[in-house]
Amino acid sequence: MNKFFKIFARSILSLLLIAVVLVAAYVIYMSVNYYRIEDFQTLETFNQQPEVIKLSEEYTALTYNIGFGAYNHEFSFFMDKGMMNDGIKVAGKGSVAKSKEVVVENTNGVMDIANSKDANFYLFQEVDTKSTRSYNVINMKC
Repeated sequence: MNKFFKIFARSILSLLLIAVVLVAAYVIYMSVNYYRIEDFQTLETFNQQPEVIKLSEEYTALTYNIGFGAYNHEFSFFMDKGMMNDGIKVAGKGSVAKSKEVVVENTNGVMDIANSKDANFYLFQEVDTKSTRSYNVINMKC
């Protein structure tokens, strides 16, 4: 019985040591690879217009959260939680678009809608560039 206990104790200790080493390796990896985007960056602007906004004039704006091209009727974001009208609780599951084709289709659909509007300002949210969650799609037809 004593021999069995020693083997069992060594096995448990070995598993714990492996778990501690794996957690430590993960923490070190994340610490080394973590970077924070700088605050107050100067951003490059495109298509600058020479017009100046006038206080006496009325303007229109289109705002659109394009959801990094992933959002369609089958996609549910993992941080979205709530309750349906019939009382069923729901929670999102996805954090990455289903496929590159879905991202291209959804993004082109967003641009079709935006191009069909005659707004003075277009404000888009969750626009990804070179992002793995949107399969590095940067093709937007404007």
